[in-house]
Amino acid sequence: MVFSLEALGAQFETRTQIGVYAAMWHIDYETLKPVITDEAEFRREHAADPLLDEIVLLWIGQPQQALHGIRDFLSRHPESKRARALMADALRDLNDFAGATEIYTELVRAAKHPLEAATYTQHLGKVYFCCGDIAQAKECFQRALDCRISNNAPQDLIDSSQLAVNRADELLDGSKS
Repeated sequence: MVFSLEALGAQFETRTQIGVYAAMWHIDYETLKPVITDEAEFRREHAADPLLDEIVLLWIGQPQQALHGIRDFLSRHPESKRARALMADALRDLNDFAGATEIYTELVRAAKHPLEAATYTQHLGKVYFCCGDIAQAKECFQRALDCRISNNAPQDLIDSSQLAVNRADELLDGSKS
């Protein structure tokens, strides 16, 4: 099974479960990054994914190793938008915010469908979030949320954007105090 960058699992149910997509991984509310909680189950569930090893490395906090595999994959599949997005995430986690921003900006521009653009916009927001530009992050998260709602995206994607907007609002409200 090959999965999108965000759409992997169950819908949000309660405040304590916000960000939980499945028992094997979740989105950390503080960082808005994915965290694998059961690597063996995650690997079993997504065994057919050609980028599985790179995703696991990225999500367990080894972006340099992930980047090596992603670059190798891109050398064989240069048209892969998904691999480019994962490369941007790896660059983000290596604090190469300019490189990550450039890739996501290109992906947003090249998107063929509004929901595809919303996914890249959400991830561009995560780059801004990680580099501390919370206002710009919130703008991206809000654009992704609005697009997802107006285009009837799956509820888990809407919830993901709402989670990001809420987290950015929380940080922005705290900085006003």
